Amino acid sequence: MNNQLKSASAVAMMGEIFGQTLKEKNDWKKRMLATTQGIDFPDDFDTLPEEERKRRLDEAIKIGLETKEEPVSTFKVYKVYRKSQRRKVLERGLTEEEARRVVSSYPDSNTSMVVYTRERR
Repeated sequence: MNNQLKSASAVAMMGEIFGQTLKEKNDWKKRMLATTQGIDFPDDFDTLPEEERKRRLDEAIKIGLETKEEPVSTFKVYKVYRKSQRRKVLERGLTEEEARRVVSSYPDSNTSMVVYTRERR
């Protein structure tokens, strides 16, 4: 949701450029922020004075632009030898989809298995 909120906030800021009146600017900001999943406005929001609506919308935009992106997890693929339990790293720094693809590319074996796990940060 962070990326969606950040994008909606950035577009909502353009209301200052596109709108002629304070009402038009606020309506634009509200419409853009409302596209974000999980953001709801109170039923009486449209009855508030325009200055109060502007203050609340600008604060929501500020929060949206300050959100930090969640770090992307990386995965490593390794081979585990059945008898010795020794682990040999085959690849690192993969997305989960790439790790799955690498694991599935190895044939079944009676002597080892290929698995993936999330790398520590």
